[in-house]
Amino acid sequence: LNESVRRKQRYMSKALDHYVGYTGSYYNHDKVLKTFGYSCSTLAAFIRFLRLNDGKVLSESLDKLYGEISMTRCLTRFIGTTDALEALKNDSWAGDWKDGRIKSLARFQAWTMVLYHPMEHIGYLSYIIPKVFPYNGDWWFARSCLFWLAYLVADLCICLIKSRELNRMEKKALKEIAEAQSEGEREKAENFLSKVGKLKFSNKIQFFRNFFYLPNCVNWCYVKPLFPKSLVATLGLSEAIFGLIQNFPRSN
Repeated sequence: LNESVRRKQRYMSKALDHYVGYTGSYYNHDKVLKTFGYSCSTLAAFIRFLRLNDGKVLSESLDKLYGEISMTRCLTRFIGTTDALEALKNDSWAGDWKDGRIKSLARFQAWTMVLYHPMEHIGYLSYIIPKVFPYNGDWWFARSCLFWLAYLVADLCICLIKSRELNRMEKKALKEIAEAQSEGEREKAENFLSKVGKLKFSNKIQFFRNFFYLPNCVNWCYVKPLFPKSLVATLGLSEAIFGLIQNFPRSN
């Protein structure tokens, strides 16, 4: 094999390792499912926009696949309540940030999820086993999204607070680099600056994810949707792509 083929094989092998390592986490596996689901829905909307003569069956099939993926994700979120309770117990969503408001907002988010998930479970079960759960699933899904909306507003506030703290950390690192008395001190400050840069990037991505999340969340707070499927799909796919960019493993 020539060098070009070997290089491609090494690249494919590394990409496979990264992908499998990424999807080994429940949280990341859900991101991949979400991206695939919204890709189906967006493609279905695009086919309808083109008004292809033979595209009706394909667009309906893609929408059905999107629906099945969405319901599968609802099922996998059955662990969400316990995750939120753990966050309340250990403050695991707060991180190591110095600003105390982040901890308070993270606890608020956990409380919203303690309420959100059981309501979503009732909505899901009302669709799957209506004889056992004879409730209006659409109503329960819509009401659960009110708590998700509160979660998102809190997350936007967290992003803004983190941004200010990261800016202060960046200024401190730059000052330490300028005042470094030895190569070791300079290297330590540069490493810290690099870490801050990565955190700033992740925080900006999180802000954009919330920006795309919010309209859909408001839309789903109503039993009768406000927005067309095409807009919902485009916003959902945009958020999903930003989510993959945010934490997909990168080569060193």
